[in-house]
Amino acid sequence: MRLHHVGIAVEDLEEAKARYLS
Repeated sequence: MRLHHVGIAVEDLEEAKARYLS
């Protein structure tokens, strides 16, 4: 459960980073 939550957080982080860099 916690691992799944971490996976979602990482996905959000990657999306935010891509949006910030573009």
